[in-house]
Amino acid sequence: KAAGVRDEDAEEMIAALEEKLNDMEESAIGDPRQLSELGEVYLELKEYGCALDCFEKGLLIQGGSGDDEESDYPSYYWHEKLGDVYTSQGDTDLAKERYSLAKESLRSQGNNSGNPATTSSIETKLN
Repeated sequence: KAAGVRDEDAEEMIAALEEKLNDMEESAIGDPRQLSELGEVYLELKEYGCALDCFEKGLLIQGGSGDDEESDYPSYYWHEKLGDVYTSQGDTDLAKERYSLAKESLRSQGNNSGNPATTSSIETKLN
């Protein structure tokens, strides 16, 4: 707690932040970029359930569109992000499963659009 901040003030600030996050969640529905950004915020706050929710919604949107190569947020991106959340939670089995799915997704794209750095970053996380 910051020095000189009364409990009531801190509670008000937390309530305001939670309300802002809720607003962001509502506007992010259907928007992969916003879901990604919000998921990252939740990951930093160690709100793993909320982060997983955002990244899973992003994967659902992308999975439904079927045009991975044209997307800024292809399937492998969401699988990798989900793997990152599981890693942060200490669940290495689920993390490896997601990184494997990310690698498969990248491979199924023919890896033409996938950048080699992405492939090696996923490989590193798998090991």
